[in-house]
Amino acid sequence: MPDFDALYRRLFSHAVLVEHLIRAFVPEVLAAGIDFTRMELFATDFTTGKPGRGRERRGDIVWCLPTHSGTDLLVYVMFEFQSKTDWWMAVRVQVYQGLLFQAIIAARKLKTGDRLPPVLVIVLYNGTPRWTAPTTTTELIALTPGSPLAPWQPRARYYLLDMGAAPAADLGDETNLATLLTRLERRPSFAEFQELVAAIVAWFLRHPGHDQLRDLFAEMARVALETVAPTAAVPHDLQKVKTMLADLGEYWIEEWKAEGRTEGRTEGRTEGRIEGQAKTIIRLLRRRFGVLPPEVEKRIHDAEPDQLDVWADRLLDTPSLKALFEAP
Repeated sequence: MPDFDALYRRLFSHAVLVEHLIRAFVPEVLAAGIDFTRMELFATDFTTGKPGRGRERRGDIVWCLPTHSGTDLLVYVMFEFQSKTDWWMAVRVQVYQGLLFQAIIAARKLKTGDRLPPVLVIVLYNGTPRWTAPTTTTELIALTPGSPLAPWQPRARYYLLDMGAAPAADLGDETNLATLLTRLERRPSFAEFQELVAAIVAWFLRHPGHDQLRDLFAEMARVALETVAPTAAVPHDLQKVKTMLADLGEYWIEEWKAEGRTEGRTEGRTEGRIEGQAKTIIRLLRRRFGVLPPEVEKRIHDAEPDQLDVWADRLLDTPSLKALFEAP
């Protein structure tokens, strides 16, 4: 299992990727008149809790974005790589905002009468279930409407980027690295993966001088390819990944179909072969789409051999479970 916190921190330590993220998904920041040519990283090594036992936010990253008007905006990107929603995320954001403000006061030696720069907290989430937690502390506090205590409650808020929830129509810009990264996170089909790697390779060919970032995208491609082709030995170079996808696609299809035949032969009867093929299809679908609904598994187990062969042929390229079963 890769260390996603460390990998994403390295990815978003590159100004061009942060700029692309904002341009693609956070248009409100653009309205502030950001000067992306003067972006700077802001140190974020602080902890919460008791000394020696606090939780470090080393996986997060903060960028200082100067504006053309002379003020600054701090964009605090929090990375969440967990399997479910964190209901209390808004409370955590409130704590981290306070710690960040303290760090800003110390770093800039702010005095009485000075003012803090605005902070935008972005929570970047790549879990499979869609995010359902409140994005503000206001929604978490038990107060009746119109309560006189309402004005005195904290109002921390974060900007949620649920990578799996972005509409596909918003991810078609192949000149934007953030949209390409989001597509890598969305369990692409084999055909989509081929096109995606080709687009990423093309971007770096058009924009030389980003060698470290290119290597990080190659690492992300390797992680994504484990879902599409779990038995493949994936190279570390993006161009070689692109070539390998073109050469070995049909081989993987036949290899995966053969898994079912092999498992069935172990049973020594036709029923065993069919059951083995069904189990293989279910296992591969789980790798691509996560936990399957019980009715989907039942449908696969009840299918005839010819139908299983059809689904096996479609499995690499299907964009969704619905498309797998409804394709003509």
